[in-house]
Amino acid sequence: MVLPITRSLAVVSLVVLASVPCGAQLAGEPAAQPPEVAAVDAPSDEAWTQLDLAITSLDEAIIQQLQWELWDQVEPTVNTGVDAVSRARQAGAPISVCAAVRETLVALLLRQDDKLAKANAAEGETVDESALASVAERLAFAEGVLPQTTFLRVECLFELARDDEAQASLSHGLVLWPANGRLHEQARTWANVLPDPEALALQLTQRVDRTGLSDPDTGGIALETAGVLFREAGRILYEADQAPEAAQRFERSVQLLQRSRSLPRSLPELDIRTKCAMTLVDESYAHLKDAKNRWHTNGPDDPAASESAAAAEDAVVRALEMDPENAEANQRAVLYIGDGFMTRGGDGTPRPQDFEEMRDFYGRMARRFDVADWWNNYAFWCRETGTTAENRGDKDGAAELYEKSYAAYQEAIRLEPDNARFVNDTGLMLFYHLGRDLDHAKELFQQAWKLGKDVCDNPFVDPAVYDENFSAYTDAMLNLARLYNVQGEYDRAKDVVDELLALAPNRIDAQMTRREIEGARAAAGSGQAAGEGQGEGG
Repeated sequence: MVLPITRSLAVVSLVVLASVPCGAQLAGEPAAQPPEVAAVDAPSDEAWTQLDLAITSLDEAIIQQLQWELWDQVEPTVNTGVDAVSRARQAGAPISVCAAVRETLVALLLRQDDKLAKANAAEGETVDESALASVAERLAFAEGVLPQTTFLRVECLFELARDDEAQASLSHGLVLWPANGRLHEQARTWANVLPDPEALALQLTQRVDRTGLSDPDTGGIALETAGVLFREAGRILYEADQAPEAAQRFERSVQLLQRSRSLPRSLPELDIRTKCAMTLVDESYAHLKDAKNRWHTNGPDDPAASESAAAAEDAVVRALEMDPENAEANQRAVLYIGDGFMTRGGDGTPRPQDFEEMRDFYGRMARRFDVADWWNNYAFWCRETGTTAENRGDKDGAAELYEKSYAAYQEAIRLEPDNARFVNDTGLMLFYHLGRDLDHAKELFQQAWKLGKDVCDNPFVDPAVYDENFSAYTDAMLNLARLYNVQGEYDRAKDVVDELLALAPNRIDAQMTRREIEGARAAAGSGQAAGEGQGEGG
């Protein structure tokens, strides 16, 4: 699961807000005077020109404050806006709009001072935390007239951790300006601290459902935001151990994001696909968590748990079909589901059928997506369950599983021919379990030895990669020494195991193998000597 972001100013993209059309009534502007009161003159074109300039300055100052390297430009930009709004008012612009623009500009400058103080505090100075609260209160006076005012006030409230107030203000802003990209981006950015993201998501989806296709520009961006918010609602339920309910929210999130693809929207196609895939991974976690809870409560054969496990697999398959390179699905979700099958009995010893289900799961995933690691996992568990079958006397079943394991290892090295572990384990199947093609097994052990050693000889190799390859190629050395021993090449066997023990002197299996080689060589030497003596006596 993705960790929550820290509280900081949301980094939003520049959204060009529509200028106020000449003569239009704005939200919060007083209604027309009653007939008995003389009507005021309409604002002049100059009034709207100056008001446009002031709003443009406000937008520019907001963007400048979002970028550290532009902070020194905020104050002159605000001053330009304040001068413009004064001229707009003198030319007859509506007082409510002028007051809102001016208050927002001044509040923005005060907020800039607060942010500078916090930056200085990092170097040892103290900060008056009440300054930001004063900015938020100042913005409350003008809220409801401009989306910029709402945006800034919501930012202040979130930074003050007054999340309930922030959500209420943001919700109101999205009612007034449902297509405002900045407010939607704000909702997505702060989704992880919203007290009730589902409530805001429902507000957005209900509006889309009411307007239908009559307002496509609003619908697409609202569905995107609602999708993000439903994912956050699912996370909250997941952490509260309400896994089935969490899975429902995750699925709802995917549906909304998918629905937005047919409408004008703000997010690019790649972002939509990535968000859908990540949410499906979350859904797979939720379904498997539900399965585990049911298994551990009702027993490993609970049918409802099996249904949840199947839903988890379906979700991760959908994620990979949508985004095949999704690292979260590849590296964690699939392993998590496989482990879930193995541990379905809780703390008890896994049953043979649990290993078999995990084996078959990796087989399905490997055949469907052709991923080397999953072929390797399938091969490993075919080998292990084959050994179990052999131990209980099922020779035919074991032979079939060993063949499947060997075939799966071949698929793994087809995809990653330089993987020392895969190459070694392919040879291992021929030598220990199938008992055939020993010359090819020998070649595979020699190849794995070289591959792993070449990686370890690189002085810049990552320590984890070094350890993995060292383990693989020293295993290959041990297997090669044993194979030489079986084939009667005792000198070669001893040379290899001696070299291995020089690298890993405490390796018990290598020490035992050397004793076996020495014993075999001694026995062979005695037999040869006895044969020669008998020949001479004859």
